[in-house]
Amino acid sequence: MKQAVRAGRPKSREKREAILRASVELFLKHGVKETSMDEVARLSGVSKQTIYSHYKNKDSLFLAVIAFKCEEHMISLDELSDHQGGLESTLSHIGRKFLALFQDEEVIAMYSIIIAEARNSPRVAELFYEAGPLASLHSVAGIIHKLSDKSLSMESARLLAMDFYSFLKGSWHMRSLMNLDFRLNETARQKHVDAVVAKTMCLLHHHY
Repeated sequence: MKQAVRAGRPKSREKREAILRASVELFLKHGVKETSMDEVARLSGVSKQTIYSHYKNKDSLFLAVIAFKCEEHMISLDELSDHQGGLESTLSHIGRKFLALFQDEEVIAMYSIIIAEARNSPRVAELFYEAGPLASLHSVAGIIHKLSDKSLSMESARLLAMDFYSFLKGSWHMRSLMNLDFRLNETARQKHVDAVVAKTMCLLHHHY
């Protein structure tokens, strides 16, 4: 006879997702600094002990929230590195993924909150930057370096990755942070990504 699994003990995927979704909601409502682990426990319907069994502190929970939002848009830095195709095809693939992420209303709201909290909570801004934008930049730079047959130095690949992201965000990203209309429909998104990739490839061939 199989022994029954004790309820509440496993680190279940469902509990983890409940914690992360509650954290997103609370971070957006109160900011990261003002959100307590007690509030996260209450909203997610789990004990505070359960939260600490997954995340050792609020910093690690915040990092998990950033990763969670990326995963919702099927963005994995490892998956991007393993994408099969040439550089142009891979940049197009990356561009579509990240453009969808950048247009997520919760992600936009999180950006705004981090900017607002940065003066009084620089640690929060540092965590967000290192786990999100900086990690993505390093990953894309590595992909560019690899798919250029390593003929491009890592420093040049990093600069080209920065250009790629700047092109991708365009003017609409600033509009989104100012709560102005920024939505791109599917056709406009693809057109924008195609233009970004074309500009990036042009820079690669003529300036690096």
